[in-house]
Amino acid sequence: MGVTTSRLEALIDAWRLEGSPEQEAFPWARSKHTWQTLADDFGVNIDDLPDLIDRQFLWSLSSTDVAVEKIFLAVMIWGYGDIGYGPYRVRQMFESPNFIEGLSAARELCTNRQILEAYACLKKSKIRQLGPSFGTKALAFFHDRNESPAILDSVVAMWCNKHAVDYLGEAALNAEVWNLKTYTRYMSWISDMSISHGLSASSIEQLIFADQYATAN
Repeated sequence: MGVTTSRLEALIDAWRLEGSPEQEAFPWARSKHTWQTLADDFGVNIDDLPDLIDRQFLWSLSSTDVAVEKIFLAVMIWGYGDIGYGPYRVRQMFESPNFIEGLSAARELCTNRQILEAYACLKKSKIRQLGPSFGTKALAFFHDRNESPAILDSVVAMWCNKHAVDYLGEAALNAEVWNLKTYTRYMSWISDMSISHGLSASSIEQLIFADQYATAN
């Protein structure tokens, strides 16, 4: 069993005492016009996206037969929210020559529960502006809720490098550079924590993200 941390145990205990609340939804209304322009330019219909997007909505979207680019764009809107440079970066992703092929291949691997292979697929695709921080967000919602792998973004990596270093070792997690070896170690630890505490991997990651985000803000 992988190393746990007193910090994580405290977070889980407090979360359960609060009734295990879901992560709050994120707004994107202030940037909606820019996102809409992006969607229109690439033929993606986002008229049915709510003004507040949460994980539950994204999982429900991924369980349908909607096109991979719509799921991806919804995840990016959720991830970037009202951050002004979000649409600019995502536009560069959509303009990458192997964008659809790379996403489709990764989604197919996720369907077959080959998450490490899906991570390697996105790395190999070299989609412009898509690093592991947002790439693993896409992978998380190419699954249904019960099978969803944990996201590894910069906030989560920062927490792990402070509180899970005994397991992860000296090689720090980096959500800006694709690294299958460190991602595999992260996934292994998250899996151990999920089994140990009887929680989904996404729930463990959600608590880690919330703790680090609150500390930083």
